[in-house]
Parts: sequence; C-alpha cells; structure tokens
Amino acid sequence: MTTRSKPHADEIQSAALIERLSGWQDKDDFFGTSYIDLDEWRDTPVRYRYVHGGFTGTDTRFSLYLPPEALYAGRLLQFLQGQTGGDEATTIGPARFVSSIELAFSLGAFLVESNQGHLGTDLSGLKGQTSVGVWRASAATARFAKFAAAQLFGAPPHHSYIYGGSGGGVRSIKCIEETSGIWDGVAPFVIPHQAQGTFFSLQANATRLLGMEGMVKLEDATEVGGSKQPFRELNTEQARVLAELYRAGWPRRSSLRGAQESPLVWPWTAWMIENSDPGYYDLFWSAKGYVGHDDPDSLANDRLRFATRVTRTVTASELADWPAVQNGPIDEWGMGSTLRAWARRYPPHRVIAIELEDMGPKPGKLFGATVRIADGRAAGRVVYAMGTYGKVMLAGGIGSFVFEDVQAGDRVEFDNDRFIAYCHHYRHLVEPQFREFGPLVCDGKPLHPQRPMIDRGFSAPYTFAPRCKKMIVTQNLLDRGTWPCGATSYREHSAANYRPEDLLIYFIDHAQHFPGSLIARGNTFVPAANTTQIDYDGCVEVAVRMLVRWVEEDISPVPETRYTLTPDNDVRLPPSASERLGIQPVAMLRGNGDAERATIAAGATMNFELSIEVPPNCGSIVSVAWDFDGRGRFPKSSTVSSTMTSGTVRIQHRYPAPGTYFPCARVTSQFDGDAASQLFRISNLARMRVVVT
Repeated sequence: MTTRSKPHADEIQSAALIERLSGWQDKDDFFGTSYIDLDEWRDTPVRYRYVHGGFTGTDTRFSLYLPPEALYAGRLLQFLQGQTGGDEATTIGPARFVSSIELAFSLGAFLVESNQGHLGTDLSGLKGQTSVGVWRASAATARFAKFAAAQLFGAPPHHSYIYGGSGGGVRSIKCIEETSGIWDGVAPFVIPHQAQGTFFSLQANATRLLGMEGMVKLEDATEVGGSKQPFRELNTEQARVLAELYRAGWPRRSSLRGAQESPLVWPWTAWMIENSDPGYYDLFWSAKGYVGHDDPDSLANDRLRFATRVTRTVTASELADWPAVQNGPIDEWGMGSTLRAWARRYPPHRVIAIELEDMGPKPGKLFGATVRIADGRAAGRVVYAMGTYGKVMLAGGIGSFVFEDVQAGDRVEFDNDRFIAYCHHYRHLVEPQFREFGPLVCDGKPLHPQRPMIDRGFSAPYTFAPRCKKMIVTQNLLDRGTWPCGATSYREHSAANYRPEDLLIYFIDHAQHFPGSLIARGNTFVPAANTTQIDYDGCVEVAVRMLVRWVEEDISPVPETRYTLTPDNDVRLPPSASERLGIQPVAMLRGNGDAERATIAAGATMNFELSIEVPPNCGSIVSVAWDFDGRGRFPKSSTVSSTMTSGTVRIQHRYPAPGTYFPCARVTSQFDGDAASQLFRISNLARMRVVVT
C-alpha cells in the first residue's frame, strides 16, 4: 500500500488546516504572518475546498480554491482581478466572468486569488507603497500558496501560471517583469497601453465634442451596412478630435455612444492627477498654451455649475433592478444597462447611488462632473459623477464608499471644470516614443506645454523586460477600454527582450472590454449588445491551456493571429480564417446574395447564407444561433455536424413590417470539437443590415 508523509487536503480537518497554514512569514517584510479565517467545502459552481485568509498587519486577503484529490496534478493558477483590484473572490462573485475554477481544475491546478493588497477602493492598506498593489501582494500570495500546497498535497506545485484582464492584465505583466522564479508563464488579456490613462482623456474629449447627436451619426456610419465615411457629417473640431482618436489606436468599428470606460476610470485618474500634478487643474484655466485660458469661449457651452439636494439613497439591488428605458432624456448617454450591470458588483444593500431633486440646467453635462457633498454627515466629500439614469446618479471616488453617510436632504454641488481640463490632459502628457502620440508631436517634441508624468499607480508603466519568457496575450478588436494597440505596442517595445516566437497575440473580433451578455442585460437598444459583441471567456481559457502545454510539454500553441498595423494605428485582420489564423472562427453573412446591407419589401422573405471557417487545429463548430432583428433574443438555431470546420448554413426569415433590422448569426466553436463541454468555447458573429421598405 502506498503511504503519504502528509495527508491530502481532502483529509485535513479545518482546525488542523488552519494550524498548518497559519504563521507563515513571507520574505517581503511588508507582510505579516499568514492567517486562515475560513475553511469549508462548497458545491457551486463545482465541488471545491475554499480557504480564505490574509497577512497580519496588512489589508492583503487571499482565497485558495482547492480541487478534490483526483483532479489535482501539481499546478497553481493565479487570477488577477481587473480595474484596481480590491476583491479576493471575484471568480465566485456576482460579476464572475472567466470560468476560473472550472478552468483550473480542468488543468489539474488549484486556483489562487488575492485582493492585490487593498480592500475595495480603500488604498490605505498599501501604506503609500503602490508597488504592493501592482505586484508585491500578488507575489506574496503566490509564495504562500506554494507553501500551502506543500502542506496540503505533500509538495509545492511543479509549475505556476498567472493571468488577468484589463488592470489585472497589466499587473500580471508587471508581476513577471518585477519578479523571477514565481511563475512559469503569463496569459494577460485585454491589456492596456502604456499610456492608457492619457488615451482615456482623448476618448472623453471626443465624446464631449461630438455629443449624443454626433456619436449616433458616427455609430451609423461605422456600423455594418453604414456609409463607412465617419467624418462626413462632422464639423471641423469634431473631425479633428475624431482623427486624433483614430490615430491613437481607437478601434474603428467601436461605438463612442455609451463609452462608459471614460467616466468609470475618471475618478481614478482624477486621484492620480491630484496626487502627482495638482496644479494642472488651475493651469488649464489660467496659463497660456491651455485651451481653458486661450479659448474659454469654446468651452462655455459645456461648463456646468449648480446645486441641488438628495431626495433618497439607492442601494445596489435597487439600481440593478431599475426598469429598462429607451435612450432619451431619462437616459441621455445610454448608461442604463451599464449602470445596472455595474450595480451587480456590490453587496445588495450597499448604497451606491443617490436620487436628486433635479438634474440641473444641462443634464447631459453631468458626465464626469465633480460632486461635493456640502452638508450632512458626509460634508466635504468630493466624488465624480460616472453616469445618470433618470434622476439617479452613480459616482466614483478613491478611499471610501462614495455615498456612505449621505442622507436625503443633503445639499450637493456640481461643477465640471476638472473634467473639462481632464478632457484635454492628453495634449499635455505626451510620450513621443510611442507612435500613437504622432499627431501631437513634431520633430520629436510635443506641440503643447507638458506636465510632469503622473504616478499611474495600478497602471504602473511597463519595463518591457519580462523575466518569464512565455506570454500569450488575448486582445479584443472592438475594445474601447483597452484598445487593440495595447498589445501591438507591448510587442514593439519589448522586442529587444523577447524572441518573437515567445510572445503570441490572439486578436478576438466582435469583442468589447466587457462580455456582451453582461452589457445586454435589460438593454433595449437595437442592435443589442449581445448581437454586436461576444463573451470572450473561452478565448482566455484556450490561451491559458495552450500556455500550460507550451511551457511543460513544449507543444507550440496554434499560430497567432495575423494582422496589419496601418500607419494610422488601426489593427486589421485578413478576411478568412485560413489567412487570419489565431483561435477564433470566422463567419460571413449574406442576405439574398448581398453582404453587409440588403433592402427588401415588407412581407418579403430574406434568404440568408452563412459561410463559416475554423482556423486550423482549433476544433470544430458546435452551434449556430440566429437573431433576425438585432434585439438579442436568438430564437433560432441551425443544426451542424459535430466535425464541421468549414461550410455554409442557410436559413430563411420573413420581415412583415417596415424598419431597419440588424440580423446576426452567432457561431461557436469548441477547441476539442466537444459540443458537451462548456469550456474552451469560442464565438464570433456575422452581421448585416436589412432595410425593409
């Protein structure tokens, strides 16, 4: 009979486990000894042992998700939450996206998470050392997890991997740039550009100048079946800022309407500017070379200053269940579904929004405005408006829950001078070494007065010198949060330290920063978000699995996506899967023989023809779903062969009433051709515009 020197995790009782894992000391003396405060078996989404703890004397918390003995094969998989971090249980929380527990167990790994050194938006636990949040808390957690594995399984993991998206993507890269010997491979996804904070300023300026009317026209031009002439109906200033946005790498087919990433990151950027360059806000309005001083009349229509009172506070559960409304005065910026989705990130009873007596003289200008609580128990607090929905306002800030202690009757004061200054900040923080700043540079020098580099905090600049030499990046083509150029720029600037074959990029079409199904909840827009963007979790899962086999078995991943980077920084892919390669199936939709756009009479039948192709060695098609009007319901599906890698699918639909429709076919492949598996599924969309007269 085989004996083990140490019992497996399945056999260790809670008290014994807590004793074994408590009192460990990391080599980074910022962190006190380890403690365990929870140990229990759970059955959802699969059976796993959940161990929670932290490091004494810090705000760092961690979670370990342990598989049953039969599923463990000696690996560690570490996931980093996006944005700024702050939560050590995102993989089981309400905003759960990537199927991390199931993915880890399928790879024979246990899963590790930490809050990356701080509790929510309260950064006091970092004690002024942002490197703790960027990489040190993650490194300490990984080292502890390896110690824990030795206690639980008899030996530390033989290989360890780290991955994360958005802010978690940049920090997963920072982890392997700042350390060695902890992780054997990294699979970041939707990674920011080095200058992403600057680009958000440019994006905010474009939304300010185009306004809702301009953004709707732009969306129609760039949407499938549109004119493809985005500048045609813009005035001179609008065309100028849109060209700046495009040349900085903005994804051309992505809509600016409801571009929530600008206000969502604005509170964080405001904090960084306030800490690193507090004089900027005054200089913008008082010094030569800044628009606020040189041409204040051009900004007069956008400036806002008024006061009102709180009529009631709104909890996360209330906002999450707010009734859906069409785009209009009650939801001028199309933020309704986004705010409701955002609300699901919080505990149900937490106050996250306030309802106001009135929205002031310019409701559309509240986006990004500075909000000062003027009286009551929260008097003196400053936060920033992230979105409005009717008379309800959601705001963001750093250091506390923004509406804690706010009560009905409290006076609130609004002005947006800081936000307008922020909209021009990109001109005054130029990094000439990056091609994306080209329009703001001449002869290697910036065109406008420059401000000192801000402390990017959790978006700390890359060193472009990774110490772990296997990286797979998954980057989304329509991502307006972390643009496609985030991946191409990292490749370009790390070329001296990376062999080309050791850094692979998989571009994913019809994918935004957030998954389509999340944004589509309650969305009444046509086309609905889940008919224009996919859930890309399966793409990340495939990347992580290929990384493991690449590192341990020297099995090369499938070829990366072939792409062209234009002189104006647009990432373009070949039209067919056999040319494009990568991991995503490619599909094209025709109606009555027409691609992109077709016109028929009311009552007529449209004959749809869908061409499908899977890249080589990427499995087969397992489903084809149809939505004929763009409302996101997908009522029909087509039967396909379980071995289908290319072919044509045909279906008919009758359009009884006049109108403009956006039919969509959602094509899904599975990397092993296993239709029963919910892992490693990769989707793409084929869309067109049908005008019924």
